[in-house]
Amino acid sequence: MKHTILILLITALLTSYSYAIEGIVILISDGDTITVVHKGKPEKIRLYGIDTPESTQTFGSVAQNFTYSMVYRKSVNVEPVTTDRYGRTVGIVKVDGKSLSEELVKSGFAWVYDRYCKKDMCDKWKQLEEAARQSKTGLWLQDDPVAPWVYRKKGKK
Repeated sequence: MKHTILILLITALLTSYSYAIEGIVILISDGDTITVVHKGKPEKIRLYGIDTPESTQTFGSVAQNFTYSMVYRKSVNVEPVTTDRYGRTVGIVKVDGKSLSEELVKSGFAWVYDRYCKKDMCDKWKQLEEAARQSKTGLWLQDDPVAPWVYRKKGKK
């Protein structure tokens, strides 16, 4: 019995460890997409649960610069959640113990992407987004900021 429990415990630890991505950030594509070198290969990571302004939108470059200042050339841990339609890993990125998605929302440079943000932490992020709105932090300085998913949809028409 002890032997079976030990095998199950080791299997659980190895399984959870094998899904973690650890690496150095080498590229910031935009506010919510980075490239991490993992096991000698670059891997594009889309931040889970948020959407930042597109680079051609107001605050797009500011969000990108914020992400750059948080993670560029730093070691990050990524907890993969899924893969998106472009083949990118969608994950929760942590740097120095902080969630990059959460920091972007708290600083007013991202929306919580309700369509995809389904984990428990999303409720906290929504509260942080509302606090940023109320205090007119970051992109919330604008009277009526356009969400990136609305902006992208308009661009396709």
